[in-house]
Amino acid sequence: MEKKNKKMLLIALALSLITAVLVYMYISGIKPEQVPEAEYVTVCAAAKTIPEHTQISASDIKEIEVAKELFNGSIITDKDQITGKWALQSIMEGEFIRKERLADKDSLSFSHGIPEGTRAVSMNVTEQVNVANLLRPGDYVD
Repeated sequence: MEKKNKKMLLIALALSLITAVLVYMYISGIKPEQVPEAEYVTVCAAAKTIPEHTQISASDIKEIEVAKELFNGSIITDKDQITGKWALQSIMEGEFIRKERLADKDSLSFSHGIPEGTRAVSMNVTEQVNVANLLRPGDYVD
């Protein structure tokens, strides 16, 4: 009976040794995946928070590199395209500057064209109001 136990022990030892060698060979044969090198694009971002209706200067812009897959066609990559434009909405610090968030002085809303210290008044003129003859050309309204 003792002879049988020794035989079983030797067979178990041999099988475990073979298993260990096979596991080692498998693990050493695995090669890490080749990760392609990421491509980067230089884009423009806000260096500080830019309030809405503010003209953007060169000091308000910083250039940062982002992965190409994060790049969107509406993100501006050239500082010269931004300098001198006006922010239509507030742009937070670090936010990419997009074309649709900028405007030229000419394309700003009506309120930006009113000189400092003056007012603008909008009136609805219909047939009923016109008949009343309350306002005539040349009248002074304040």
